[in-house]
Amino acid sequence: MERFHLVGHSLGAVVALAAAGTRPERVLSLVAHAGWARTDPWMAFQMDLWIRLVRVDRELLARLLQVTAMGDDTLRARDLADFEQAAAGFAALMDGAEAGFVRQARADIDIDITALLPKITAPTLIISSAHDRIVPPHHQRELAASIPRADLVSLPGGHGLPFENPDLFVSTIVDHLVADGVTASAGHVSA
Repeated sequence: MERFHLVGHSLGAVVALAAAGTRPERVLSLVAHAGWARTDPWMAFQMDLWIRLVRVDRELLARLLQVTAMGDDTLRARDLADFEQAAAGFAALMDGAEAGFVRQARADIDIDITALLPKITAPTLIISSAHDRIVPPHHQRELAASIPRADLVSLPGGHGLPFENPDLFVSTIVDHLVADGVTASAGHVSA
């Protein structure tokens, strides 16, 4: 594909933003959820904690992520059995994936794409989750202020918004694409 629409979440949002700033002529539109331009000390400290925990106790890391990745409404709606089941499932996913998780967390810590943001020319939607404890909303406000033609929308939820409320997440993206003149037949949407 020569030209395409980009959608990214978390580190995927950072990658999409970097791609749009590096090759702006190829990006028709951009949606970034829970993205950031430069890792701050809060995030670096948190991600270093993840690295330390995954090495000593994946189950403790899974428990921590259960209470930090989701928004307030999702957390209040869960019962103890749900927390336990989700933590066990995440810990099981980490079996054999520890090295990849550590590489991703280290990449998260090293991020600084601030110089690329003003080069983004595509219509851009920055989605911020109001209760994101992993990549706090001030990061998305900074992105929107640094990218020409960027709009910012804040949605209820946490870092895990695509899992917490997939209907809201997808409809927000589709509304943005429709507003930018993309039709369902275009077939150029990439997640």
